[in-house]
Amino acid sequence: MDFLVRQWVIKRTDFNMRPFTLGIDTSCYTTSIAVVDENDVLISENRMMLEVKKGARGLRQSEGFFQHVINLPILFEEMCKDVDVSKIGCIAVSTRPRNQEDSYMPVFTAGEKFARTLSLALNIPVFTTTHQDGHLMASAKAVSFDHTKPHVSVHLSGGTSEILRTHWASNGFDVEVIGGALDLSAGQLIDRVGVAMGIDFPCGQAMDQMLYDSKKNLYFPVSVKESWFNLCGSETYGLNYIENNESRSDISKGLFNVLSKTITLCLEDACGKTGINEVLMAGGVSSSKYLRSDLKKRLAKKNIKAYFTTAKYAADNAIGVAWLGALSRSDRGGNHEA
Repeated sequence: MDFLVRQWVIKRTDFNMRPFTLGIDTSCYTTSIAVVDENDVLISENRMMLEVKKGARGLRQSEGFFQHVINLPILFEEMCKDVDVSKIGCIAVSTRPRNQEDSYMPVFTAGEKFARTLSLALNIPVFTTTHQDGHLMASAKAVSFDHTKPHVSVHLSGGTSEILRTHWASNGFDVEVIGGALDLSAGQLIDRVGVAMGIDFPCGQAMDQMLYDSKKNLYFPVSVKESWFNLCGSETYGLNYIENNESRSDISKGLFNVLSKTITLCLEDACGKTGINEVLMAGGVSSSKYLRSDLKKRLAKKNIKAYFTTAKYAADNAIGVAWLGALSRSDRGGNHEA
């Protein structure tokens, strides 16, 4: 902790008298801020997708960082139209991807520095958390899932596909990676094939909509060992189908089908080994309407109950981060750092 922040910590006295918590998340592709009150009611929420050039499959970290620096003041100004800033009692910010010591991405420093600046200006504390914890909390609270009990969670997003043994600890979610992608994440598979079909990045939402026009089932290979999987073979098949002029809707449906089959097999193994039959789904890919419907049916046959939330809470957002901050400030659990 640097000298300036140490002096500020000593002087702050009244932050618990201010009911609102501001959450900030600066992920690889979205700048997000959200405000919740002392009853965890969402007061304000704004986000901006980072701009990716047409035909590109992502952004360099430096490009993402720069766009976050530009976006954060814009979102904060929008938030001020709905929120009395004097009622903000603390700030919660995601400072790294996961709750692991070696977890780091430069894009998260944009949100962290913005949070530090605001905390000094408003004389309120900062609570730090992770992007993954924010996803898990957003999904759990949105579907009234008891996040404090041990459960299996699945984080499916643009850069992450992990199956986690999860339980709540005093510093947030304590997770153990027990399965997931060994090569491509689910989001990478969708975006790589989607961009190759001429769809703007990120491609998931457009492909999730067009697959309902599919007229035939295309074969995609399933590669699973216990609760771990590979998707590079499916990428190869998808690119080959594009060269063979198969329709975009048929290819899209095939990709989401292979993801559904793959995740079902992995969860059957993971739930069998852990003895847990309730699964919390988180991350932007899990917001797919088709994947949600198909996975629920497949998992129900295995006596596994899956909890899915809506796109608002599944995609990158700062709502879960704000909820974690509200928990931290009231000593209901969570990791905080002044």
